[in-house]
Amino acid sequence: MTNKQKYIQLLKEHDVHIFMQDWWLDSVCSKDWDVFLYEKDGKILAALPYNINKTFGFTTIIPALLSPISGMFIDYSDCGRLSEKYSLENTVMEAFAEFIDKTKPAYFNYQLAPENFFWTGMYWHGFNATVHYTYKVDISDMEQCFANFLPVMRKNLRRAERLLTIETENICLKDIYNDLLLTTYKKQGTKIPYSFEIFEKIVLACEKNGSGKLFVAKDSQQKAMGTLLIVWDKTTCYNLVSGMLETKEQNYAVSFLTYKAMQYANALGIKDFDMEGSMLRNIEHYFRFFSGTRTPYLIIEKKYSKTFQFLKKLKRLLR
Repeated sequence: MTNKQKYIQLLKEHDVHIFMQDWWLDSVCSKDWDVFLYEKDGKILAALPYNINKTFGFTTIIPALLSPISGMFIDYSDCGRLSEKYSLENTVMEAFAEFIDKTKPAYFNYQLAPENFFWTGMYWHGFNATVHYTYKVDISDMEQCFANFLPVMRKNLRRAERLLTIETENICLKDIYNDLLLTTYKKQGTKIPYSFEIFEKIVLACEKNGSGKLFVAKDSQQKAMGTLLIVWDKTTCYNLVSGMLETKEQNYAVSFLTYKAMQYANALGIKDFDMEGSMLRNIEHYFRFFSGTRTPYLIIEKKYSKTFQFLKKLKRLLR
């Protein structure tokens, strides 16, 4: 069996977050994906799926499109002591580092899930790590959740209730992509990083696997003012994609969509809503209005090709 086949079999026996599911990786990896396995005595103790990409003709290992975290499965069942748990983590990360060094992509970037907050074994092999933050909102009790929002957020949501309606069925994905998502990136002065085909593929895959929902906020004239795509696994719902028109009503639309998505996830029995918080100042400031818990996660990287780094820098300068 290949590593990928072993990994797909592993997923039938263990729970992992949505961004590690094989169907998700099939949807978002524009080129290909594979998985690193750490095995001992025929038992898989750890698995780290990764996205293989081609950039400027160079092979890179970077996060897949619309996948805010990667992460790993690690089996602690034989770890009776905390020291044994730490030892296994170090061993796995060092083995992964050695594998990447041997593979030698032009550039390596891996975003670990918050629960995988360790990287010592990779540090020993010259990798670098940066701490980023997201915000997780406890949605187990929606009445308390709403009470925890900042007053201005609660005021905006009450106003939105009067101005907007939410639709989740019979949505034209092409219109949403063109009218809301493209508009949002254009307003920010950047190019949207994913095509309509990728967006459509992800939405349909989520619907097929019962792990995602697209919301659209409309005004009294039935004009779409904003959209939000959420995805989820057994414990967490993720705020994945949002877009809005540049109007006064959009100030309420995004907040309203987020709140309605939280209510939807709560009805599914999900406890946490991950805002997938950005490190950008204005977005981070807005996410704090929901009074979530600031949660750190690691981004690990290593640069192998100076030529690749030069081309990346040149591309940024020519934009």
